[in-house]
Amino acid sequence: MAPGPPGPAAAPVTDPEAVARRAAALMKLTGPDVTSPRAAGKCVVGIPMWMRANPSPSPFGPASASATVGSVTVTATAKVSQVVWAMGDGPTVTWYGPGTPCTPDQGQSMSPDCGHRHQCAAFDEPDGHYRGTATATWTIAWTAPAPALGDEGGFPGPPAGRHGSGSSGPRHQLTRAR
Repeated sequence: MAPGPPGPAAAPVTDPEAVARRAAALMKLTGPDVTSPRAAGKCVVGIPMWMRANPSPSPFGPASASATVGSVTVTATAKVSQVVWAMGDGPTVTWYGPGTPCTPDQGQSMSPDCGHRHQCAAFDEPDGHYRGTATATWTIAWTAPAPALGDEGGFPGPPAGRHGSGSSGPRHQLTRAR
């Protein structure tokens, strides 16, 4: 018996996570907008340095974008889940929020959530400055309502960092207290 005519072709299956990755690619995920409590980023050896980032949708999140492939629309939402500071003198500091602003009444106390104390001056460093970096880890959650069967999931975003030069990152000039 001869085979009959072919039936209708099966519709291609769209992977909602692949669509979510497309949506995530539309977002501008940058490193944290780093601030310094000291004028011109100058800190004194042995005095606590409070580190923080200005929270806003672009450098900290949440940021959202949607993408559609075929009949599948996915919305991805990204937010910073942690920031790792490499202090330029060896240690790293990890924190999970924007940090606490330093106010004059704090005196020489350590930050309650994100701080560092340099133990020696940067005499052997270029220009006598430690070059620090702050690298954000973004976490992306996504949802795909029907007709994608109500799928949802998540994946890590690309690392985004700010380096210790100019106004985009921590540049610390350390002097000895007298």
